[in-house]
Amino acid sequence: MKSIVYIVLYFGKFPSIFPLWLNSCRNNPTIDWLIFTDDHSCFNYPQNVRVEYTTFENIQARFKKHFDYPVVLHKPYKLCDYRICYGAVFQDFIKNYDFWGFCDIDLLWGNIRTFITEGILNKYDKIGFQGHSTLVRNIDFYNRMYTLSVDGKSFKDFASTEKNGFVDEVFFNKLFISRGIPFYDKIVFANLSSLMPNFKITYLLPEEENKNKRFIFVYEDESLYRMSVANGKIYKDEFMYVHFLRRDMEICISANSKKFIIIPNKLIPYTTITRQFIIKASRPHWIKFILLHFIENAYKLNYKTVIPVLITKVKGYSKLFFNNKKKQYE
Repeated sequence: MKSIVYIVLYFGKFPSIFPLWLNSCRNNPTIDWLIFTDDHSCFNYPQNVRVEYTTFENIQARFKKHFDYPVVLHKPYKLCDYRICYGAVFQDFIKNYDFWGFCDIDLLWGNIRTFITEGILNKYDKIGFQGHSTLVRNIDFYNRMYTLSVDGKSFKDFASTEKNGFVDEVFFNKLFISRGIPFYDKIVFANLSSLMPNFKITYLLPEEENKNKRFIFVYEDESLYRMSVANGKIYKDEFMYVHFLRRDMEICISANSKKFIIIPNKLIPYTTITRQFIIKASRPHWIKFILLHFIENAYKLNYKTVIPVLITKVKGYSKLFFNNKKKQYE
């Protein structure tokens, strides 16, 4: 079996869903995670999650030492652009693994090996096309692929500016596409829009659109399922993970729950699931959603931020409603 390790760099206080994220890692015992963090809070870390306590300043120094040119790494969020370098920068930690990768922690894993099979690991050198989960074969060529350029752009261009360049998604994918190297891009995850009070999956094949109106998620038997209502029927489809994308979730279950339901903005104990339950649970609650969003972001609202926020929201809704059919990596 090919060995896999996800590398996570997180500085600041872990989100409230982190204990459940850890539990979903625990339920994937054949995959490892390596976390670098400055949050010393007491968590029940499983055996397959290794924690390296450090500071952001130490990580800055490690990256800056790795490059022979000046790089900008002023805030933890900028690390997203440096993810494609993890294989080289952290090689001393991951040298014995077949694959290394990067992922987000605002998600819950289902059964990863159901989707990332040995056949896929044998065939592809890159698995995934999004920043919330990407794996790369641990060999020197791919570990140093960030040194290559495409369309007149190189990693140095992104590393020399404070602006986020979406390197882990757009640029990294282009490096593979431009060289004719196929990568596994099947949509096996549920990426939820943060613009809607109800669930809405943003990367979706056209034939799945009818299941994208009324649905919830169920976690059971260490696997994750979407249960949707369409054409008067209930459909049950398995996913590798659900990505909440900054969506605030109220947690009404224990961190080690083996079976539970995920409805918009809540994780609740398992109960009997009927068609009526799914329809009611997935119904939009606009007023509550808008009020919570305003309260959580009120401190940011002033004459300098209101207009940019409104523009961003309008663009987001436009993209959601008019360009929500297929994935885009270019």
